[in-house]
Amino acid sequence: MTNVYQDADAASEAAPQCFLCAYSTQPCQIASVEGTLIGARVEQRQSAQTGHTRARTVPVIGLVTDDGERVRVNLGPEHMSLVSRLESLPSEIRGSVRLRVWHLAQGKANPPAPGQDPFRVALALPESLVVVAPDLLLNITDLSQGDYCVRQEVLREMFPGAHGGAAVRGTLIHNIFKERLKDPTAATEKLLTDGLHAAVLALAEAGTSENEVRAEVTPHLAALDAWYTHQGDTLAPQHVRAESFLLAPELGLKGRLDILWADGEDRRLLELKTGKPGNEPPKLEHRWQVYGYHALLAARGTGAQRLPSATLLYSGTPATATAYGIPPKLHDMQRVMALRNELALVRVTGRVPAPPGGNKCARCMLHPRCAEASALLGWEAPPGDAPPRQDDRTAKWFRHWWTLQRLEGRAAEAQTHALWQQSADERVAAGSAIRLTETLGMRPDDRNRHEWIYTFRCANASELREGDEVLLSEGDPVTGQVVSGAILRISNDRLEVWAREQIDHPTLLDRYTADVMNRRMQHNLTRWLHGDPQRQKLVRGEVTPRFDHDAPPFNLEATRGLNAEQADAVVRALTMKDYLLIQGPPGTGKTNVIAAITQALLARGYRVALVAYTNQATDTMLRRLIHNGVTNVVRLGHELSAAPEVRDYRLLPLTRA
Repeated sequence: MTNVYQDADAASEAAPQCFLCAYSTQPCQIASVEGTLIGARVEQRQSAQTGHTRARTVPVIGLVTDDGERVRVNLGPEHMSLVSRLESLPSEIRGSVRLRVWHLAQGKANPPAPGQDPFRVALALPESLVVVAPDLLLNITDLSQGDYCVRQEVLREMFPGAHGGAAVRGTLIHNIFKERLKDPTAATEKLLTDGLHAAVLALAEAGTSENEVRAEVTPHLAALDAWYTHQGDTLAPQHVRAESFLLAPELGLKGRLDILWADGEDRRLLELKTGKPGNEPPKLEHRWQVYGYHALLAARGTGAQRLPSATLLYSGTPATATAYGIPPKLHDMQRVMALRNELALVRVTGRVPAPPGGNKCARCMLHPRCAEASALLGWEAPPGDAPPRQDDRTAKWFRHWWTLQRLEGRAAEAQTHALWQQSADERVAAGSAIRLTETLGMRPDDRNRHEWIYTFRCANASELREGDEVLLSEGDPVTGQVVSGAILRISNDRLEVWAREQIDHPTLLDRYTADVMNRRMQHNLTRWLHGDPQRQKLVRGEVTPRFDHDAPPFNLEATRGLNAEQADAVVRALTMKDYLLIQGPPGTGKTNVIAAITQALLARGYRVALVAYTNQATDTMLRRLIHNGVTNVVRLGHELSAAPEVRDYRLLPLTRA
């Protein structure tokens, strides 16, 4: 790589500012450089010091910006591992990697060699940060999973986890603690009783009872109450914000803070853990989350002196919860970004690093899954026993669909980029945002008084629907105040939104789609891998679905009002042994056919599960059944995911009846 020729006078441009300047004793000359990777290498250099020559290594990357400028960036030793990883990528993959480097100085100008393209030169300062795939926002919680081994985060996306009582317990403790911080007069016992009743479905899925969870949760709540009592007036409830959601496209990070207490310049970040701190408190995996939240808050321009102090609070210690202070340090933010970049490279390239080996692999709870995934996807296998070998056809089919799902996930992530790549007017025109012209009402949620229901007047020309996840902001969901929530009701001129927190002056609503659906599809792919051979063949299309020759007796009333093709579909459904696929464009009566099939199966004594890709489709089927007189139904899912007219058929209201 060759430097562009530029004399000193030409380089004396006005020094731009960046958010890292607040944490540095040396302001930058170049706020950031961003572009596509064209080269990476670790250079060996000789430097003269006090009469002798000293060898040193310099990690270097080359970028081409969107306007075609070529930039050479000399990085510091803390980026050695990243540059070595980039250098090892095949050239066809390397060209798909995009990087951003923050907080740089202007490099020394040298004339280009004959026949070589010129380069601008930038030098990393001690506080510089490199961001791989900056538009890819990784969740802070993913970092703690990837700290032990980068593969763990990939494996957790690929393989479904078991539903257990620990998740229910943790959610209860967090919710009750949040309520107590916001209202010290709230009775812990009543909050626990109400929370357990609301979690009846989660308890059933976890295979645990209300009494078991109550016994497990009570000591944690007592320990938190004891800790809170000792705080006195230092955590005034009017300054508490819970579940604060932050996006930081500057760093490719996002996250939801447990508690952020703010009173002017005095700010405190509180992260609650429902376990014990371990032998050397606090646990590194927990510190990673705090480091990540400090990075998020730093990117939001709070200034070094204004970054909140952070506390890790453990409710699993006897008598009183144990708190550990975590001061904000730039070095820790750089460690966060190094790990984040490792995870981002896996997402972008589909290539995982070699297993760490040794005791790390031996102690890893995901070792069997890692070995299985390595055999299927061609990764370097971890040491230890190899998994049972899949036949080549199965492995090939799995690789094909895993790759497609990974690409689909990346495409879904790209929809979020509009939040910072497009203006609010552009998002409104594209149908992914709504301007809020007037706030008609704001009230606490009946289910949780510290969550809120907003009613707005609007001019709605969007594609948003009831149940969609959204961000409610004061005009900018990235740099301004923002809360997350969901649409309860929507029409052409009116909007009702549930929000996790209160927001002062909401003027804009943006769609925000999480990656839950894609992750579930990946889990289903691995479930298929461990399914019975007949089902595997059906899904692969190697065998055709089976049907009985004769339809069983059924009440012809089930087909009343259907045309011949629709009635035939009902009969075919009653004779199927594997599956039946019914296709038809909108308006051809698919919902009526589904209702007829369901009623016919119910009449024969079957229990029927109806599922759909969206909540709206599920509610459409349920409304049809209710209209037809079928009322012995249960609508599963969160209250906010169900249409208002079918919410009384949810499990929780039915248990209260």
